[in-house]
Amino acid sequence: MLVDSSQCCGCGSCAASCPESCITMEYDSEGFRYPHVDPAPCIHCRACEKTCPVMNPPSPADSPKAIAAQNQDGHIRASSSSGGIFFALAENTIRSGGLVCAAVYDEDFSVTHILADTLQDVARQQGAKYPQSSVEHCFAEIRRALRSGTPVMFVGTPCQTAGLRAFLGRDDANLLLVDMICHGVVSPKVWARYLDERQLLDAGKAPVTSVNLRSKATGWSHYQYSVSINYANGASYQACQSKDPLMQGFTLNLYLRRSCSQCVFKGTKRCADLTLGDYWGIWDQNPEFDDNQGTSLLLIHTPKGQEAWDTISGQFRFLETTYQEAVSRNLSAAASSVPHGARDKFFRNLDREKSMIQWITQCLGGGKLGLIQRIRNRLGV
Repeated sequence: MLVDSSQCCGCGSCAASCPESCITMEYDSEGFRYPHVDPAPCIHCRACEKTCPVMNPPSPADSPKAIAAQNQDGHIRASSSSGGIFFALAENTIRSGGLVCAAVYDEDFSVTHILADTLQDVARQQGAKYPQSSVEHCFAEIRRALRSGTPVMFVGTPCQTAGLRAFLGRDDANLLLVDMICHGVVSPKVWARYLDERQLLDAGKAPVTSVNLRSKATGWSHYQYSVSINYANGASYQACQSKDPLMQGFTLNLYLRRSCSQCVFKGTKRCADLTLGDYWGIWDQNPEFDDNQGTSLLLIHTPKGQEAWDTISGQFRFLETTYQEAVSRNLSAAASSVPHGARDKFFRNLDREKSMIQWITQCLGGGKLGLIQRIRNRLGV
């Protein structure tokens, strides 16, 4: 381990950079991936140290330009988490002969990054995915693409973006780095068990066909988005995020990665050209601009980022604001998430608890007895 486990962000840059393949990413008891080093073949080249973004954090920069934006194509905005900027940027990259690296749900609905070269795969990359994704397997592919002159757009958490930038070792004119305003990442183990339990409760274990953790079926303004899951037998689940157990635990920081509580990539300490997020609070700052269908917050950090925005801005209804105003309701832009008081207890007893949903509810200190009894009945406990 290069840094203390409480600081390691799990980006995998160290594993991707090791010339002797000494480092593998392995899951710990909480379900997060950490580097494991085999010392036998190590040649002490220190490539892992040079590419660790936590050991080499970015310096603060000037406040970026801030923009509130809505894609004028209603279909694109409806399938986006907020205002539809990602799709426009990705579409421009694909049509320019480039590749888009971003997260998708795999066949088992775990989360992983892929390199997309079609708009069909870009559609899979749309939408927020809160479990931490695996990404380092894409780093060498990105480097090869850039060396061949292929444009690449990378989208990830701030730590993943910093990890890629450190792995590459230099800027590249053909690389557009896009990070996001990140609250923190959910344990993949928690996500897998939650989804398994939802299948049992909602559809008798019928296969999941789609997941949307940011559905706008119940709106977007005032944080009224929903969790929506569909199953092969026609069953479905939908709950406003404030009522869904997974989202309750996520927003209250019950099962985030430890490093999320001391993130070194907050505020203006970023490696990205652009930062994407939700423009929370637009309903108060500019109520005439909010139609309850989603508004993106775009932060422009570099001339390359400005050029990328200029290329697509004609597709948007937008207005400029200030950085301070834009992030005033989006605290995750500048501050780390404070762990829930029951976080250690939650993970310490996680493997002994049969019901993930019941355990989340108990650790958060509430919940409806009827729901808990229904879970117990289904699980036979």
